[in-house]
Amino acid sequence: GGVVGGGRRLASLARRMSSAYMLVYVRKSCARKLLQPVEEADIPAHLRERFLAETRDEEARRKERLEAHLRMALSVVTAEHLERHERAGFVALDAATQISVLRTATLAQLQEVLQDTLGIPSARQRLWLVAMRKSGIFRVDKSLDGTPPATLTQSLPWDNSAGAAAYAHHHVLFLEDTGDAAAAAA
Repeated sequence: GGVVGGGRRLASLARRMSSAYMLVYVRKSCARKLLQPVEEADIPAHLRERFLAETRDEEARRKERLEAHLRMALSVVTAEHLERHERAGFVALDAATQISVLRTATLAQLQEVLQDTLGIPSARQRLWLVAMRKSGIFRVDKSLDGTPPATLTQSLPWDNSAGAAAYAHHHVLFLEDTGDAAAAAA
């Protein structure tokens, strides 16, 4: 073994053998002063703020985990995403706008969220379901216009593809701005 391999093994061993615990010896004559209760005033303001922010973030993550089964993840692709895409094939989903909506939301409520997120008025929105074919190619599949007012779980098929289990619970939508089409035709 060379230095490189040995160095990696030594670093790995050090990580396994290290601990977050530290043994501290305290002189009996200093124990009362050092081991007194910590008052809020003893904690610097920037640390108190950081602890509060961490508590808020943890609470938000906990709430998100508890409500995850109530929400649906959507990747929304727009003409702008397509224009910026430089490779062959459909837009990479990580480049699309990611949103999460309640499964019980209606298409109208989804359009309101998209209006707030992307700035496209709901009256100019036409939503298309994007499906993954068996070949792994994404294609704009069908318009959701004219879909009766129902919840998203009733409007969107659960498999969302002809055979892509990886996207079974993640829907991809194309958002067409019909105002852009009208402006281009004029």
